[in-house]
Amino acid sequence: MRAARPGNVIEIADDSRYAGDLVISTNAEGLPLDGITIRAASGKSPIIAASSTTDANIRIVGVRSVAIQGLNIDGGQAGIE
Repeated sequence: MRAARPGNVIEIADDSRYAGDLVISTNAEGLPLDGITIRAASGKSPIIAASSTTDANIRIVGVRSVAIQGLNIDGGQAGIE
């Protein structure tokens, strides 16, 4: 996310399990990541797992038009907040 640009597509190309607590907000330059897409590659099923039962797996803060496609959400109180 730190190197992403507004409108980028980030494609996860494997079936791995990734730690949640992902925050989609701004990049390292402070640009809001409006219009970003995070998706699973064709035929893949990556898992975004919350680190505890009280956390959201993915938090979207202060940006618009975020697309989440084909990701599996595991655990957490709010999958996407």
